[in-house]
Order: sequence, then structure tokens, then C-alpha cells
Amino acid sequence: DQYGNQLSFSENGIDDLVTVQARVSQDNRNNPLNPTSGSVVSFSSEQSVPIGQGNILNNRLNASYSNYTPTQVFDSENPEVLAFNVQAGTAIGDLPPYQAFTLGGTNSVRGYDTAELGNSRSYFLASAEYRIPLFESPVSGVLFADFGSDLGSGTTTLGEGGVLEADKGTGFGYGAGLRVNSPVGILRADFGLNDQGNSRFHFGVGHRF
Repeated sequence: DQYGNQLSFSENGIDDLVTVQARVSQDNRNNPLNPTSGSVVSFSSEQSVPIGQGNILNNRLNASYSNYTPTQVFDSENPEVLAFNVQAGTAIGDLPPYQAFTLGGTNSVRGYDTAELGNSRSYFLASAEYRIPLFESPVSGVLFADFGSDLGSGTTTLGEGGVLEADKGTGFGYGAGLRVNSPVGILRADFGLNDQGNSRFHFGVGHRF
């Protein structure tokens, strides 16, 4: 990149990457797109085949568990939902920069920008959301909290002036958002604050988990 960090695994800047992926899951949710009860657990393995430029040999492992419990704290027509998710992953073997796990962002620790917490070989994420239907409309409110860690496997990169910069590695975010059940899926908008006192808006399609 502009600071001299290598962005490929091979020295010439060109990598050939061929992977084979396997995934198993058990899904007991009452609705896979907008669940109000149940749980889902999944495990995936992505194995690279060492051929071509870069000769990359690695395996990326991921595991995730989500649970959804209907509750009734407020006097809403539809059930409120207490949802939480834990996930973790690691890469065994070669680690090209573009295959590192990223921490921070819309689908990670909200309140941080994408990869602002860093890039790592291993990671752990935990999130909790309280989803509250708003009247009899397709709109619902959400309170959330996210935590992420690189488990000490973060990288260092060259920054401005050639100074080595270490990833922050661990961070916490919390905030509130809105969900709209639309014909194209769940539209979401979140406002997140992080443990450094900074804030950020996040937008996406589909629930965070």
C-alpha cells in the first residue's frame, strides 16, 4: 500500500488462491430472516489448495452460536426479543493479509469503522441485542452491545512516516438502532458508541445475527 505494507503473500504481488469450503449447522429458529425464538449453531472450515503463485496452504475455521428468547418487558403487541451471538475463528498455516479476520464495523463491533480494531489470525466476538417492536408497524427498535478481541493475534502495520502501528486488538461498542421489515429484507440503521468515546452510524440489510 502507500505506506509500504505488503498486500499479497507472494513477493511479486500476485497470488493464486483456490479454496474448498465445508459448513455444518443446526437451525432451530422459527424464522431464519427475522427470528423471535430458537437458536442456530454453525461451524465452517475453508481449506486452501497450495497451487499457483503464492503456494498458499492454510485452513480458516469459524464457529458461531446465536440464541433468541421472546420476552415482554414493554407493553408491545408483538413479542420483544433478547438475542445474543458468540463467534470465534482462527487461521492455521499461511496468512495472506487479505485473509486475516477484520474487527470493527457494521457486522462486527459497532461504533468502530471496518477493521479499525485491526486484522488478526484469530478472533472472538460477542453481541447482545434487545429488539422491541414499535406499535403495529414494520419498524422495530434495537438496543445493542458488541465486544471483540483478536486474542493477541493482531498484526502491526506501517503507518504514516514509516512508523510501526499495532492494532488496538480489543474493543467494545454499544448503541441503538432501527429495523424496517421491507420487501427486500430487514433494513437496519444503527448508531454506535465505542469505548474510545467515538461514534459512528452503520447501515445494512438483514439482522447483525
